[in-house]
Amino acid sequence: MPRTLILLFHPDMAHSRANAALAEAAARLPGVEVVDLYALYPDGVIDADAEVARLLSADRIVLQFPLQWYSTPPLLKAWQDVVLTRMFYIDYATEGRLLEGKPILLAVTAGNTAGAYAPGGQNLYPLADLLRPLEVTANRCGLPWSEPFIVFEAIKLDASRLEQEGVRYAERLRAWMAPPKPVAPPPAARGPGKRLSVFLPIAALLVPALVAAQWWLARLAPAPGGDWSGTVAGGVLLMAPLVWIFVEAIRVARSGPTTGRLVVA
Repeated sequence: MPRTLILLFHPDMAHSRANAALAEAAARLPGVEVVDLYALYPDGVIDADAEVARLLSADRIVLQFPLQWYSTPPLLKAWQDVVLTRMFYIDYATEGRLLEGKPILLAVTAGNTAGAYAPGGQNLYPLADLLRPLEVTANRCGLPWSEPFIVFEAIKLDASRLEQEGVRYAERLRAWMAPPKPVAPPPAARGPGKRLSVFLPIAALLVPALVAAQWWLARLAPAPGGDWSGTVAGGVLLMAPLVWIFVEAIRVARSGPTTGRLVVA
């Protein structure tokens, strides 16, 4: 299974409830690795070599963090400055180019209610709008963006709700990690070749009948010097259906895939 890398940026995981519940639920999934960056770099000094190698070894990337004053925790911004700047502005050919195309997902916890993040709410804007800088960053780095996973009222959730959010997070990750379902090819266009084939069997059936009718009509022809008008008229009437079939077949063949009277479904 492709490896999904969750980079966890929480300044105080020892006292975290929501992010801890999410990280625990995610870590139980096969193919998922959760890395606590604050535990790894308590002094804030990021090992760029290690982080570049970590990103390049992953197939998908999740940035998980609590929203703090409408922005990311400081270490996440520092990580962007150190790691992404190097990969895309210094060593693009050997690093950044190799990261492009890997999907990215945000998992964000917020202390306020969903209604607070709305026009007229306490925070004025939808939370997704506050995450636009990260969406723009993903676009700049060529990382396919998905709708963020968000948990509201994170500091108010009881144990039952925290468990539910963990389940919801795991389900979202499973769906996000699942390979895309193959798309069935569109039905073949009903082109002139298919509709032309309608006329050919009809013509094949009518030709013997018309030939036989013409033969009988010839036997009924008057003697030399007699009146041939009836015979000629009968011949024309007998030949008319066959002529119409071939003329219509030629018209349908030239009309394109969307016109024509006879169509095979």
